[in-house]
Amino acid sequence: MDKSQAYQIARCRKDPIFFIKQYALIRHPTKGLLKFKLWDFQEETVEAFLANSYNIILKARQMGLSTLVAAYIAWLITFYKNKEVFILAVKQDMAINLISKVKVVLENIPDWMNPGVLLNNRQSLELANGSKVKASGTTESGARSESLSLLVIDEA
Repeated sequence: MDKSQAYQIARCRKDPIFFIKQYALIRHPTKGLLKFKLWDFQEETVEAFLANSYNIILKARQMGLSTLVAAYIAWLITFYKNKEVFILAVKQDMAINLISKVKVVLENIPDWMNPGVLLNNRQSLELANGSKVKASGTTESGARSESLSLLVIDEA
């Protein structure tokens, strides 16, 4: 890794908005992979994630917030070791869809930035740095007895 790459890693670790704008690719249904261009309200949402332990978002559909959350999760698990993220959605397919968006971001960052994947299946992802993401539909047990860094409850 050269000095420029080390600088980029340090900057991305410090600033998720920079990471998302510079490195996050998202999948568009007709245009394929695109750079994630954030709207002002999306940047404000990321700032709220950093400033507050609990965030509740009331939103309309098709605002890109699920994709934003996926990019934020990708940032968190890439630049911080041993983070545990749990995605809980009304239906398991919705949770799996969100984790697949996380995977798209991770699969498209530069190799020198990627911590490496140890486990990758439909419902979970584990990185070489010890960070993990699990996805589940709502059940009685849900994320009970999990020790989490971040819990995402999608479309509750």
